[in-house]
Amino acid sequence: MGRAAPGRWPLILFSHGSRAVNVQSVDLCEAWALAGYVVAAPNHVGNTLMDANAGEKMAEVGLRRPDDIAATLSFVTDVNDDPGEVLFDRVDVERVAVAGHSFGALTALVVSGAAIDVVGARTRCDAGDDLKGACDMLAELTDDLYVGRPPSLENIRAGIALSPAVWGLFGELGLSKVTAPVFVGAGTLDTVTPVKEHAEPIYAALPKPRALAMFPTAGHYAFSNFCDIPDIETLSGGVIAECDEQFIDSHEAMAITATLTLAWLDAYVRDDPAPLAALEETAAAQWSGTVDVMVESK
Repeated sequence: MGRAAPGRWPLILFSHGSRAVNVQSVDLCEAWALAGYVVAAPNHVGNTLMDANAGEKMAEVGLRRPDDIAATLSFVTDVNDDPGEVLFDRVDVERVAVAGHSFGALTALVVSGAAIDVVGARTRCDAGDDLKGACDMLAELTDDLYVGRPPSLENIRAGIALSPAVWGLFGELGLSKVTAPVFVGAGTLDTVTPVKEHAEPIYAALPKPRALAMFPTAGHYAFSNFCDIPDIETLSGGVIAECDEQFIDSHEAMAITATLTLAWLDAYVRDDPAPLAALEETAAAQWSGTVDVMVESK
């Protein structure tokens, strides 16, 4: 059995989207790993690409997802403590970030401290907003403000939310409870979680430090490798994969996102502010017209 590179490396916990899979964003996860992060990406059982009844279990898996992330951290911690494992004493489990795409971004926000504004969300559901199917989750909740982050994840150092959903589940009150610095990535051509309804109000409600990368020609799936999967639209049950020429190539979008998020991760997980300071100074000018970047560290 091989050995991981010497040293103790910080950890990123990655949450996939609804009806997706843990290897959905290979480019991103590999870029993070090559930069010196251990990446652990679980499958959310009952809500993967292969689950035929994933939609029926939305409420159940939605509330359970943060526990999946906590279980993944526990697993990595056990592996880190086991002399027989390839990652023995190679993970710095005190330096942990969470990242996610779509429903996984919602999960990442919860793990970063966002609370469900049960009263506000119910009001929005009663007014006709289905909250992307999340209204059913509210039936399980009795508190006015529901905190879904497990205690073992309270010290998460940074969050990454890509094509995030659902603002209406949190509202301004719930998002004000976020305790980790969050980086938001989104595309203005997103028709699944349109940015005006999701990414933009989510970002506006986040406490600082916060950052936003907005891709003018990206859709919902620009942060994934879905376009590399043959016949993805049939396999996924009709997902619009956004693979034609009007959309930015997902490999390019993820390469840029990797560079941006690594500056964020280095600043808040590794306590190295230099890459983020350089990013703030340049405002990502090298990608002018491809992505608009806003960094608010104070």
